[in-house]
Amino acid sequence: ADGLGGVDEDSVWDFVSSRMCICLAEEQPMCVDGDSSTSVESELSDDLESGSVDDFKVSAKTAPDDFELFLRCVRLQYLSVAKLKQVERWARNLRASELQAGISDALVLHTEGRDPAAVQRSTRPPGLPPALLNELDYRFYYGNGSDPALASVHRSSPKKIGDMVMRIGVYPLGYAEAAGQAASIWLGLEPQRDWPDGWRFSTFSFEMTLFRWTAGGNLSRRCAADFHAQNKSWGWPRFVNITELPQFVGPDGFIFVRASIDRESLGATVLAQ
Repeated sequence: ADGLGGVDEDSVWDFVSSRMCICLAEEQPMCVDGDSSTSVESELSDDLESGSVDDFKVSAKTAPDDFELFLRCVRLQYLSVAKLKQVERWARNLRASELQAGISDALVLHTEGRDPAAVQRSTRPPGLPPALLNELDYRFYYGNGSDPALASVHRSSPKKIGDMVMRIGVYPLGYAEAAGQAASIWLGLEPQRDWPDGWRFSTFSFEMTLFRWTAGGNLSRRCAADFHAQNKSWGWPRFVNITELPQFVGPDGFIFVRASIDRESLGATVLAQ
């Protein structure tokens, strides 16, 4: 946005969002998630032809991993309130946590009449340092727990540690037998094309922590994992009871999770030959 002199930020958003739809239609005709395969090309084409790009509803499956990075071309704090509401619809449909947080901050600026250039966002609970190379963070929007999207899977952006490409996965309202009772949280691998057949990451230990944004104890659980093609994720179907989740919701409605691989286990992040 900095290089587009004389163009207001709302126009930058219109350009970015339209290009995003075109990229998805041209470059991401198929989306594979686990064993399921879904075509999104026809949906995108219909929306482009009908001119309804602004109201286009896209699921988290159709978005490339770098979607939020792409949208950072837009300085949210300079958008109009009307345009922020439009971007918010995109963020909620994509379950784009970082984008939702930026929108929340920008709306506060409008409400309080503050200088947009002064926006500062707390992406982590107070006092928590940034993630180290052996750590992976995920922050997702929970609010008051009433959003139907919370029944669906939420995943962090991928991070590479050693040879492993991993994500944090969360079913905020539980999965399978835990549905409606406890939040399910796990660490999952994203298999890469250059991994050999029969790939395997030998047993290593990691810790998953649910952080509080205010004073009080965090909740941590440990796991010894052995990832391979038939078992690409390890975690806890019942990490925390849903009734306890409000204790971990921050002032803007977000929950913060961190996965930490034991330093002694970093050697296990290299593919076993």
